[in-house]
Amino acid sequence: MKTFPLAVLLLLLAACNVLQPPPDLAWDHDPETVIIRVTSGGGLEPEAASRNRIPLGQVWGDGRIVWTETGKNGERLVLQGRLSETEMADLLQTFAGKGFWRLKDFYEPKEQVFDSSTTSVTVNLLAENKRVSEYHEGAPRAFHELAGLVAAGAGAAGTPYQPQRGYLTARPFEPWDGLDTAELPVWDAAAAGLSLEDAMGGVWVDGPALAQAWELVNRKYWSPMVIAGGQPYELYLEIPDLTGRELP
Repeated sequence: MKTFPLAVLLLLLAACNVLQPPPDLAWDHDPETVIIRVTSGGGLEPEAASRNRIPLGQVWGDGRIVWTETGKNGERLVLQGRLSETEMADLLQTFAGKGFWRLKDFYEPKEQVFDSSTTSVTVNLLAENKRVSEYHEGAPRAFHELAGLVAAGAGAAGTPYQPQRGYLTARPFEPWDGLDTAELPVWDAAAAGLSLEDAMGGVWVDGPALAQAWELVNRKYWSPMVIAGGQPYELYLEIPDLTGRELP
């Protein structure tokens, strides 16, 4: 029986992996179906960062795309755009060309790293779904290029995203030494038509209350603090169109 050196076997396996074709790139055109999703988070982070998180980039079946950028004052900017069917096909072809379906499902550093974040890229096709995640570091360049492409809008022209509905939770807290509550933004209950006392258990909001909460949370989504009636609150605003958490 003929045997092969280990190096030859490894080369043969690598060749098979390289030659493995990507799946059929057809996707569900339903506007409610998420086709590509790029997220990052976890590790040592405050609860507000987790509750207020939205994907770095997300694409739906009809080509709608929402992504985030950082403003000049550190605020979160949420933008939306539209990819044509041709642009959607080209985007998925870019994923195939960079070997997304040949990547491992999970990458991590060789050394032990505690409390770091995880970045994930998920693609949902009619033929196959695939998710690739990286904890801290270790993924190849192609992974970062594809994640960055979607997180930058994939070439779409962006306009400000305005949610239509959100789930607002106001958590009261005791101020600590060094926190100047006089510098906190004020929640305008009259303009919002909502007292934050009524949002302590979580409440669905739209209209002026949603607009005010959206603006305040995006200023500093990892720790959005406001003052209302002399009481400081931290705000959590979860958007059903974007959040990964199931809401009441």
